[in-house]
Amino acid sequence: MQSITSTILNTTLLSPDLFVLDISFPNPVQAGQFMMIKVPDNSKILPRPISIFNYDPKTQRLSLLIRSRGQGTELLSKMSLGQKIDVFGSLGKGFDTNISDKNIILMGGGEGIAPMLLTSELLKKNNDVSVFAGFRHQIEASTLDYFDSDLDIQYTAQDHSENCARGLITDLLDDIDEPDYIYTCGPIPMMKAIYTKVLHKKWNTKVFISMESHMACGVGACVGCTVKDCHNHSIRVCTAGPIFLAEEIFNV
Repeated sequence: MQSITSTILNTTLLSPDLFVLDISFPNPVQAGQFMMIKVPDNSKILPRPISIFNYDPKTQRLSLLIRSRGQGTELLSKMSLGQKIDVFGSLGKGFDTNISDKNIILMGGGEGIAPMLLTSELLKKNNDVSVFAGFRHQIEASTLDYFDSDLDIQYTAQDHSENCARGLITDLLDDIDEPDYIYTCGPIPMMKAIYTKVLHKKWNTKVFISMESHMACGVGACVGCTVKDCHNHSIRVCTAGPIFLAEEIFNV
C-alpha cells in the first residue's frame, strides 16, 4: 500500500459543516474501511482519517463524507475541481458484505451514516436491508438522498419535521422484528445504547460497530488510536478495526 495522488472531482456541500468530497482512486476498497487524507497545507502535517462513503470501480470515483471540524477539514471543503490531494488507503477491516438471505439494519448517527452507503449497495442484492439514521439537524438528512430509494429508510432529527420523528435513533428499533445483524457507526454512547437495547430486547442479533478514533498513520505505528476493549486490553482501531463486534468493546 502506498500514498496516491488523487484528483478532486467534485465537492458537494450538504449543510454548513457537512460535505461530500469526490476524488479519483484506482484501487478497490471495502465497505467500512477508511482513508488517510493529507490536507494540502504544510502547516497541517498530520493526515486525517476519513470513512469511505461510496466507490464506483468503473469510474474509479471515491466519495468521502466529511464534517468540517477544524482548519484541516475546512481546507478540504474548499478544494476545487482538478486540484491534487495525497491519500493513503484503503485501510482497516471493513464490514462483512459477503452474506445473503439476512435481515440487516444499518444505523448511522450524524456523519456516522458514511460507511453505510457503500455497505447498503453491496448488501441489498442478496439481503433485506434497512437504513436507520439519527441527525441533530434535519438538513443533514440530505445524506440519505444518496441511498437507493427502494430501501426501508427511516430517521430521526432533533429539529424534526413531518418527514421524520423526534427522538433517538434507538427509538427506531422499538416496533420492528428481530434482525439478524445490525451494523452501526456514530458516537460511542449511541452505539453502546443500540447494543444495550438489543440485549434488553433479548434478541440474538449480532451488532457490529465502526469505531472512530484520532490517528496519525492508519497502520498501527503511531498508537494514537488505541482504545480499551471489554477486557481492558489495549487495541488499535486502525489495524484491529475499525469494525468490531459490540460485545468485544462494550461491557453492558
